[in-house]
Amino acid sequence: MRRHRNRRRSRPFRLTRGPPGRIVTGVNAEPAKHRFFAPEMAPPEATLTANEAHHALHVLRLGIGEVVELFDGCGRRAVGPIVRIRRDAVIVAVEKVPEPIARPGPHVDLAFAPPTRKRLDWLLEKATELGVRTLRPIRRGGEKIMADTASAEKHWRGILAGAARQSGQVYLPELLGPAALADVLAERGDALGVLADTDPACPPLSRLFDPPPERVFLLVGPAGGWTDSERQAARDAGFRPGRLGETTLRAETAALALTAAAIALCRPTR
Repeated sequence: MRRHRNRRRSRPFRLTRGPPGRIVTGVNAEPAKHRFFAPEMAPPEATLTANEAHHALHVLRLGIGEVVELFDGCGRRAVGPIVRIRRDAVIVAVEKVPEPIARPGPHVDLAFAPPTRKRLDWLLEKATELGVRTLRPIRRGGEKIMADTASAEKHWRGILAGAARQSGQVYLPELLGPAALADVLAERGDALGVLADTDPACPPLSRLFDPPPERVFLLVGPAGGWTDSERQAARDAGFRPGRLGETTLRAETAALALTAAAIALCRPTR
């Protein structure tokens, strides 16, 4: 079996106190430069597999002794050096896993009519980068949406993990299964429900988020827009229609524009 070479000289590892909010490690007290998703993250070791191991070994070309940051997608993170490398896995030493950090507000749940596969991948990636809490595809009528296979779910969860890694998130959104609109409408709870609509008579989003709520439930329809009965059902369930702008957007663009606007307008000021 071909062995991986240590591409960089190993250095002794130590934790060093740094500025608040920064993880500082290594002999030169430098922040960990690379981070990886490790759902099973407990002392004394964590294992990177699949996409995360591939990214570490073949994209970043990391070697033994490199200090990395790990996050589990549930608010916890840790740092440690790479101690072993196998053909399809990277082993990281973990001394301590702190308590989960608080999830920043607002809490945004996004329900959407799924676009085509390639555009769906893009929507999931960017919504994760923005920091949504849940992602729920809407099933309309008897149409079949999103391949219901283990390989498809693995593919989409890999997209979520990669987007969280790149954007500095410590929480992964929960990817829920497709549901009928009536079931989705019943999930709003005490959140502010917003229905994205192109009707010029709808108020702009800024009016809906004043005062800023802590939780927002967003609904984005298909490329052809909502039907009259769907609009009425949403209103009856407590959702308020809001207008994104003057242009006609693709469904995936509308979902991300609405999400970004909600987070920007509702994020607590410091």
